[in-house]
Amino acid sequence: MNETSEGVPVTVKWETARINAWHIGTAVVALVINAFAFGGIYVTMKQNDATAVASIAALQARVAVVEQKIPQFEVIGMQIQQLTTIAGQNTKGIDEANKRMDRIVESQSGKLDVIIRNIADLTTEVRVIQAQTKDRETQRTRFPIVRP
Repeated sequence: MNETSEGVPVTVKWETARINAWHIGTAVVALVINAFAFGGIYVTMKQNDATAVASIAALQARVAVVEQKIPQFEVIGMQIQQLTTIAGQNTKGIDEANKRMDRIVESQSGKLDVIIRNIADLTTEVRVIQAQTKDRETQRTRFPIVRP
């Protein structure tokens, strides 16, 4: 208790409001609305949890598949290295084959020139022979031979 300067005790009274039916009804409605709101939030959280658990399970399954395939990467790396080595050897073989083909072409080109010249000479001879046979045919027709 508080005392005044004269030493007389002073009592403090708190004013209490009157509670009526409207106050109680409003409080009950507020509690019901809050219960529905928190219930909706709770249900949504449970659905999100279930979705998250399903997503985590799917992700773990994918990770397991990837972990199973990781050892294959070393084998694939070695195979790629072997393929590059083989491709390098193949290009060397192709280069050597190209060189051989170039030598063949060079050796055959001179022979081909000779064949072309021979064909040209033969063509000329054929033309000469044709001209001679035409001349002979024309001579026969000028002076026909009559047999008795």
